[in-house]
Amino acid sequence: MLPEGRDYQPGDVLFREGEIGTHLFIIQQGGVRLVKEVDGQQLTLAEFRQGDFAGEAGVVCNSKHTATAIAVGPTRCLLVDSPTLETMITTSAEISVRFVKTLAERLAQTQQLLFAGHNGQSESEDTPLGRVCTTIVRLAEASQERDDDGVWVRQRLGDIGQQLGVSEQELGEISKNLMRSRLIRIKRDGILVPDVARMYEFIESNQL
Repeated sequence: MLPEGRDYQPGDVLFREGEIGTHLFIIQQGGVRLVKEVDGQQLTLAEFRQGDFAGEAGVVCNSKHTATAIAVGPTRCLLVDSPTLETMITTSAEISVRFVKTLAERLAQTQQLLFAGHNGQSESEDTPLGRVCTTIVRLAEASQERDDDGVWVRQRLGDIGQQLGVSEQELGEISKNLMRSRLIRIKRDGILVPDVARMYEFIESNQL
């Protein structure tokens, strides 16, 4: 079966966060923005252009999309279902190599953002501040404790610092920095993150 071509207007949704993925979207024209809703705010995770693809996790793993894809300008995509994708990969070495390479690059980017420093080890560009911030974001996203004040992380900052191999002196400077910026509030039994979206923006803007 040949892939279906589909046209999208600016702002059209290709797929939504939480939906089961059924197709890979290969961008032939235009662009696609990948966004995620965090605390009522829409954050841009990535932007794809002609020749890129989106929605690979859903079609490969038959899993739910973790973000929403929105057309940027007039956009045309090829929609490739799972059987067709398998045929394309097995019959074309070029497609197979490109697909695997892109998946590996995206996995590395995701791990760097969400799991940097989780085991106390880091790449050369990582910083103690970056490791602490990404860990707090990861814990906040997993937390089920949310109220009008923000998201509760039931883990003390000192314990997080020990797990990440951050010294007490470094952790003291980090806590002052984050509290001064009103990104966190430290409590006896954990950390309150008033706005997870702002923490994301802090990480992105400082390239942590």
